[in-house]
Amino acid sequence: MFEEKLLVGIASTCSLIAVITCMIIIPSIYREINDIHDEVINSVNVFRVETDTAWADMMNVQVLVTPPSKPRENPFASVFRQKRQYYGGLPSWCQCNVPVARCPSLVSYFNFYDEKQ
Repeated sequence: MFEEKLLVGIASTCSLIAVITCMIIIPSIYREINDIHDEVINSVNVFRVETDTAWADMMNVQVLVTPPSKPRENPFASVFRQKRQYYGGLPSWCQCNVPVARCPSLVSYFNFYDEKQ
C-alpha cells in the first residue's frame, strides 16, 4: 500500500511540474511565433515595395528601348463594313438642313380623336 501511495505521489508531482512548465513555456512560444509573424509580414511588405519599384523601372526602360508601336485597331473593323452615315454626312454640294423631328401637339391629337367619334 505504501508503494502505491509513493507511486501516485511521484506521478502527481511529475504532472504538476509538467503543467507548470507548460504554463511558463507556452506564452513564450506564443510570443516568439507572433514576433516571427510580424517579421515575416514586414519582410513581405519590403519585398513588395522593392519588386514594385523594380517593375516600374523595367517598364520605364522598356518604353525607352522599344520603338513606338502603331496604335491598336479595332479587330472588328475588317469584319463589318461601315455604314453610310459614317462617311461624313451630307455631300458638300447639298445646301439642305437635316429635318427636325417634331411631335404633334396634344391639341391636334385630341381633335383627331374627337373627329373619329
